[in-house]
Amino acid sequence: SATCPGSLPTGITGCTVTTQPAVNAQGALKWTFTGSLASGGQLVVTYRVKVDQ
Repeated sequence: SATCPGSLPTGITGCTVTTQPAVNAQGALKWTFTGSLASGGQLVVTYRVKVDQ
């Protein structure tokens, strides 16, 4: 599952996960951010994958 960061850096005003596959499905992940990331700034996103055997 994909989630937005708990805190956003200065200049970034919003985050949504706009594309995410259903459970047990394949597909792309897409985060959409609003605002502007300052020069030299960084933003970290995370996602979790569980593989069943």
